[in-house]
Amino acid sequence: MLKNAAKYYSNKRSDIIAFLLTVFCFFLTASAASAQCWTSDLSEEEQLAVARETYGDGLYSASIETTKCYLDQFKESAAREEIYYLRVKALRKGGDIQASIKAFDELKRNFPRSKSYLDDEVLQRGIILVRTRKYPLAIKTLNSLLQDYPISKLRDDAHYWLGYVSSFSAELLRKKNKQQALQEYKTSIQHFKNSDPTALTQSQQQERWYLIGRAWWFLDDISKTEDAWQQYLKQSKSIKPEKALNLKYQLAAKFQQTKKYEQAESWFARIVKDHPDSKLAAGSSFWRAEMAYAASLQQTETADLGPKSVSRLVNNYKIYLAKKDKKHLPLAYYRIGVLEQKHQPHETIIAFQQYLSTKDKTYASEVQYRLAYLYIESKQLKKAIETFSNYLATKDKTYADDAQYRLAYLYIETKKPEKAIETFKKYLKSGKGKYAVEIQIRLGYLYIETKQPKKAVEIFNKYLASGDTEHLAEIQIRLGYLYIDTIQPKKAIKIFEKYLSGKDTEHVAEIQIRLGYLYIENKQQKKAIKIFEKYLASGVTEHSASIQQRLAYLYVETKQNFLAISLLEQVRKHPDYQQNPELLQTLMVLYRETVSKEKFVQFLLSVRSDPKLDDQVRHGFQTQLLFTYFDQNKCEELIAEINDKPGYLQKSKNTNPEEWQHLQYLKSSCLLETKKWEEARIVSRNILESEKYRQQAIQILLESHKQLQDWKAITWEFQEIYDRKTPAMTISYFQLWIFAAQRRTDFQRLERIKIIAERWKKAFPEDTQNLTQLNLYISSARLQDLTAQENWTGVSTFLRSEYKAGNIPLNEQYFPQLLFAEQKLGNWGGVLSAYALLRTHDQQRADNLDALISQAKAAEKLGKKELSISFYRKALKVKPQTEKDKRKQDEIRKFLAQGAFQQWIEKAEWSKVTKAIHQQVRAKKRILDEQNFELLIYAENQKTGNKKYNGILEAYALLAIYNNKKTKTIEAKIVQAKAAENAGKKELSLNFYRQALKIKPLNETDKSRQAEIRKFLEQSAFQKMIDQKEWSKVTKTIHKEVRAKKRVLDENNFKMLLFAENKKTGSAKYNGILNAYALMANYDKKKTLTVEALIDQGYAAEKLGGYKRAKGYYRSALKKVPDKNVNLVLQLVEELTRLYERSKDYKALVRTYKRAYSVLKKSSRPKKEYQTYAYLIGYHQSSQLKQTSKARIWMLRADGGGSSNQELQAAFWVAQLDREANKTDKALKRLKELAGRKIPKNSSIYIQIHFELGTIYHFKEQWKSALRHYRLVAKARAPSELKQFQNAAIQKAKEIDNYLKSIEASQ
Repeated sequence: MLKNAAKYYSNKRSDIIAFLLTVFCFFLTASAASAQCWTSDLSEEEQLAVARETYGDGLYSASIETTKCYLDQFKESAAREEIYYLRVKALRKGGDIQASIKAFDELKRNFPRSKSYLDDEVLQRGIILVRTRKYPLAIKTLNSLLQDYPISKLRDDAHYWLGYVSSFSAELLRKKNKQQALQEYKTSIQHFKNSDPTALTQSQQQERWYLIGRAWWFLDDISKTEDAWQQYLKQSKSIKPEKALNLKYQLAAKFQQTKKYEQAESWFARIVKDHPDSKLAAGSSFWRAEMAYAASLQQTETADLGPKSVSRLVNNYKIYLAKKDKKHLPLAYYRIGVLEQKHQPHETIIAFQQYLSTKDKTYASEVQYRLAYLYIESKQLKKAIETFSNYLATKDKTYADDAQYRLAYLYIETKKPEKAIETFKKYLKSGKGKYAVEIQIRLGYLYIETKQPKKAVEIFNKYLASGDTEHLAEIQIRLGYLYIDTIQPKKAIKIFEKYLSGKDTEHVAEIQIRLGYLYIENKQQKKAIKIFEKYLASGVTEHSASIQQRLAYLYVETKQNFLAISLLEQVRKHPDYQQNPELLQTLMVLYRETVSKEKFVQFLLSVRSDPKLDDQVRHGFQTQLLFTYFDQNKCEELIAEINDKPGYLQKSKNTNPEEWQHLQYLKSSCLLETKKWEEARIVSRNILESEKYRQQAIQILLESHKQLQDWKAITWEFQEIYDRKTPAMTISYFQLWIFAAQRRTDFQRLERIKIIAERWKKAFPEDTQNLTQLNLYISSARLQDLTAQENWTGVSTFLRSEYKAGNIPLNEQYFPQLLFAEQKLGNWGGVLSAYALLRTHDQQRADNLDALISQAKAAEKLGKKELSISFYRKALKVKPQTEKDKRKQDEIRKFLAQGAFQQWIEKAEWSKVTKAIHQQVRAKKRILDEQNFELLIYAENQKTGNKKYNGILEAYALLAIYNNKKTKTIEAKIVQAKAAENAGKKELSLNFYRQALKIKPLNETDKSRQAEIRKFLEQSAFQKMIDQKEWSKVTKTIHKEVRAKKRVLDENNFKMLLFAENKKTGSAKYNGILNAYALMANYDKKKTLTVEALIDQGYAAEKLGGYKRAKGYYRSALKKVPDKNVNLVLQLVEELTRLYERSKDYKALVRTYKRAYSVLKKSSRPKKEYQTYAYLIGYHQSSQLKQTSKARIWMLRADGGGSSNQELQAAFWVAQLDREANKTDKALKRLKELAGRKIPKNSSIYIQIHFELGTIYHFKEQWKSALRHYRLVAKARAPSELKQFQNAAIQKAKEIDNYLKSIEASQ
């Protein structure tokens, strides 16, 4: 009905409003005069509408009056419940709360079951009670709404007001009953959570978030407070700036208080951003920077902050500085300085200077102190020294001790040890310094450094006399080592004995061992035995086995062999010594001296067969077994032992070349002994280059060659012996050399024998008997060889010299040979002189017909016409003995008749001579016999230019007509070829040469000439390709001709092939080199296996990416290189290093490094070179192969006790390995010794050593020692990569220092 009424009157709203205003005005003026209702004239519907409209328009008095009139007038109206409710609301809104309550009670009486208005009125009543601060009653009222009206739409409002009233109730209780107040805050939060925010007004929603945040504030949950107030600030657009500022500042301060610095920074930042002009802005700007800094420190130390983080933090402080606020100005400058110290030291210096300019004293001393360190970090050590000095001149003593302490170390760093000593002395004079003991000790080390050992000893003795016991043991030990270094072993012994008599037990075992060795050095074996026995009796197990071993050696030295054997057998039972090489070696010696040969062999066999024994050690015993077999002349057993272990000799070669050489000698000797000649000479060649075994190898080789009748091998061996002059040649050697040379059948046999004879004569001139017989043999053989070789000059010279020496007569045997030789040479003067010699020996033979004709021809050849004619005339006077003689005399007469022909010859008119010969031959008036042809050729040769060479060709053309066979000799073809070549007829020349090659050779000379022709023809074609740089054609031709067996791949051709391949580029070049060696392998494989060849092939294979193949070549080359060629060994090691590292084959790399180490150690090269390889071996065994025990041994070898970076790193590595193996005491000892060396304090190793010492002492809870080493690290100038160690050391030093101070305070 109400809805219909509202709908009915909706169209008349404006009329009713106007009417109401009129009525209301009238009512105000007339109400006093009349008690009648002002709406009594209106209908029920109109009055209902007026009541609604007046309430809706806030005219609560009119609405109250209207509802009263309505209730009085319409007793049975259906809208009475609504009117009652409107009256209650109007009274409440009009401010008459008591009347409103009464009206509500009246509504409840009349409509006890009302569901439309009672719940709202309960709510409103609760709100009124809240506003009148009747909180318990309000809570009761609002709870009744929730209880009595479970489906009311006003439950969200009820929860809101319950949260509201609970919050204010808690506020009242907070000071009286905190626990109850906190419970009320929780209740408040729960009611607020139970209310739907969307059902509340905007202001209620805002208030809700504010009160929730406030509740969480007092419940001490700042995070939830922040969440709530974030919502409050987000939704409250109308909130006053001051309130927003206060809330933000509250949150920032609370987060700061609870050390939630990131949130605190965020809220301070919001204050700066949202309230830039407020009074809190400048302070908030500063605190924002402080909170950001504090948040960073929660994650990491200041020194560990990265550049970006530092830049952000510094920028925050700079924002504060821009506010021109002075309240926190000094602290801001201080913070900037501290933050920038690592990344921007220059900016830090400026910031610290600005801080000092504020005259603030809070951090003044620290800032000055830090400035000095900044100068140190920026390598301005002079300024650092000056700053520390200036600080020390002030009255402030906060950092005085440390400044003076650091100043002294600065003097050390600036290499002013004397000033450091002076400063340390000043420090000690104060008598207060906490570093006094350290400085006293450090002074001792400075005295050592400045080569003042006496003062070092003095101050160490002063320390000992001071009564301080903290470092007593350390100084006693250091003093003992000082005495050792200054070669005062007796004092060292005395101080060590004092140490042992003291209470310190930490180093007893170490000093007992050191003292024992000092006794040994001073030849006090008995004392050494006693101290070692005492050490063993103490029950210490760490070095017990090694000391037992050393004691056993002392027993050996004192000839107590049975005690030694007994002790060594005990040691051998120890797990670590069961396969100990040194122990087994000693036992081997003792067994050899005390047991039978058979038992000794059995011992060696048992050790050699021990599978647990290290391969290298087992190898050594196998070697000793072989030596024993050899000594006992058991060659069969020796050979069998080696053959049964195929890898044995190779391992020996890789690890111990000298041993390998000796074994090769033993094996080759036994092979010789067992008549295995071929194997003997193969094996003996392995040691031919050894200086030690060369002579034995030569003897074995020669005997083997002799037994095999390999005479060529013997001559080659002696040639090599003679060239190298080792071993020295003996007469028996020369006899064997000649014997072998005589049995060779090659063409150089006689020349070789003669050379050997000359060398024999030079070496042993007194051996006349053997030399005479040898000369006779040489003379006879020489003539035969010269004749066979057609060496006519040699024949002539040899016969004349022999005749002159009286060794031969010019009989029927020798004169014809001499005459033949001269004629073959065309030495006509020689012919005449030969006859002159014959005439003195046998005139009749010199003047017979044939002899006179021969002399005439010789004279004619010489151009001695008259002499020639005289010989012819004498020939005509000789009585002919046969018909042949008569015909010869007739020819002489005819010849003499040819006067005109002779005139042309005499006048040198050679053209006429040749022309006449040609005409007469063609006219068949002259026979072109040998004599006429020789004359024709002679005449042609007298011409010049092309006439000469064309004439020769025409002469041979004429001869071809008369006697074609004579033009088809090799010699004739060569003459024609040369003539054609000189005449410029190249193709014709080559044709003649080719024809010469087709002729069957008649003797060695012909073969030699044909070989030269072939070479010439090949070189001609080759030269053309080379001139045109057609290298591919050159290599292709060589390959083709070698495979077709048209070319011999001798040294020259192979060099040409390699040269051509090297002229190529890219992969063609390297493939070509490998192909060249592959070709050579088919011809002479040995030449591909030389060191140089293997390196070439390895390099080529590597360039082609064949790394595995390259490794094979380089490995083979390395095996062949003798140890004395150190540079080549190192070159190959370098090549293999690169390849092994590429393939990560660290085992092979270590083996290669061991070869380099072995070679360098045996050479005269500096010690540091092989120490480098020892370091590399240790590094890879540790880091890659995880062979820590082996790595430790190599690192010890790499450490020579010096101060080079490598030695320091090696020693440090040993300490690390000891520590990883839980041998802390060993590591500590090693590190302490290492710290005593001369190490730059700005070096990485200095930081690492002292940090490690600090860590070990820390672990051992030796706090002062740990603190000292951590401080050394903290004060050092650490390289950037080790800053983390330094920062850690600083932190640990602070922790230990605080801990020590707390202990002192508690005491």
